[in-house]
Amino acid sequence: MLATAQCIRPDFVIHYDTHTVVLEVDEEAHKNRTPEDEVDRFELMREIMEGRLVLIRYVPEHEGAIAKLLYVLRHASEYAAKMDDANLFIVYIGYTMARVAKLAMVYPM
Repeated sequence: MLATAQCIRPDFVIHYDTHTVVLEVDEEAHKNRTPEDEVDRFELMREIMEGRLVLIRYVPEHEGAIAKLLYVLRHASEYAAKMDDANLFIVYIGYTMARVAKLAMVYPM
């Protein structure tokens, strides 16, 4: 399933002068989606959101995820400042290393 602009509805979007933070609440780490579908979604978000994008992928049922999320939100501007030409920085909170590895195979971070 290819993502389209009509189906891109991030859970939370915070616009700053220098960057945008998108928080995606991913129940069960979106295991029902293929890595290719997820990457299509990242790319479309990056095209729709102008400028630097910090994308936070958050699994709420993961133990300790809230503390990690608060840390990442506090430091999002630092991540945005270190971005390369891709203008995309992805943070995974509560994902297994195996799932992150599968996503990285399709979309190197």
